[in-house]
This record gives sequence, structure tokens and C-alpha cells, in this order.
Amino acid sequence: MKNSHEQLLKSFSSMAENGQLSVETRASRAEEHACLQNMAIFLEVIVDFRQYSRENPDFAEFRELFMQALIAVYSQAKRVNPEVASTFARSFAVDYPGILKSCLIHRWCSLSNACIASREVAAHSNHRLLFWQQATNQFREYNEFLNGLLPYLIVLCRSKENRAVIESVFRDSYSRKIDQLKALTGGEDGMFYLIFRIANSRLRNAIAHGTA
Repeated sequence: MKNSHEQLLKSFSSMAENGQLSVETRASRAEEHACLQNMAIFLEVIVDFRQYSRENPDFAEFRELFMQALIAVYSQAKRVNPEVASTFARSFAVDYPGILKSCLIHRWCSLSNACIASREVAAHSNHRLLFWQQATNQFREYNEFLNGLLPYLIVLCRSKENRAVIESVFRDSYSRKIDQLKALTGGEDGMFYLIFRIANSRLRNAIAHGTA
């Protein structure tokens, strides 16, 4: 694992110690050590989101549907091409072979930080403008994370259909990636319809140009 990736995992470890995350997350620091220790804490961050969703049924439903889709496409691809499927399993810590900066850890950390900031502002501030700024930042970070995730999903979808893997997808535009995944999965009627509904191009452009 790259040193920069290890540093990001350590930052989550520090957040856990400082009480930003759950008691379970903080406790996990005592269970492991070195890189494995920080990876355990990183995984516990995901558990934090699961704990939070228990009090938010709409969010819980969204998360469950999204996770089910990820697991399904990974499992289908693994039956056909285990090596390609493994690139998705390692995508949070390791770049796709030959594609520099394709690792998802940086995007995931940025999204997680934006989510935590939005949650804190919502809980402790009545300043509507501040909350709007945090919400739009969270939306941008979500789309940045998707921009990194989509190539892996496209590779998996092509693999499970025994189609050639086109690695140039990692260099495609965000909108092009969305179009490709739509074509592979059935768009609004397919397993990843949640992505297409949230990755709204009109809203993205409005936020980017300050007209939302």
C-alpha cells in the first residue's frame, strides 16, 4: 500500500481517537496494529454509516439497494474473470493495474469528510447558508467518488458478459462513464438506477455554475 494511502487511513484512525466516529470505531484501534490496524478502522467507518442509517430508514433503504447491486455485479464478474473482479475488491487501497491514481481511497476519504461535516452542521447549526454550502460540497464529493467508481463497475459489467475489458474507460469523461454504465445495466430500469437518479447532470451543472 502506498504511503499516501496509509496516511489517509491513519487520519481516520485519528478521527476515531478524537471521538468523531463511534465507540466501536475507536475500540477497533486496540484490536489491530500498523497497516492492518488502520484498515480495520477504515472498515469500521463503513459500520458507522450503517449504525447511522438505522435511525434513517430512507437512507438505510438506499444503502442496502446500492450495496446489493455492488455485491451482485462483483459476484457475477468473479465467476467469469476472478482476476478482473479482484481489482474491484482492492480498488480502495490499490490502483487498477497500469492506471495511476485510480485508487478510490482519496475520493472515499473526501466524501466521508464531507458527509461528517454536513452531519455536524445539521446537528449543531441553524445557519441555512452554511448548511447549503456543506450540502452542495457533499453532492460534489459524491459525484467525484462516483467518477472514480464507475470505471470499475463498467469493467465488472463487461467482464460478467465475457466482453473485452476496455481500460480507457478510466480516462473517459464523467458523463461518458454514466452513459456506458446505463447501456450495460439497463439504465433507469437496471440495478444501478440509484446512481443515475442522483448523478443528475442538470443539478451538477447548476451547482458548478452557482445557479442551483
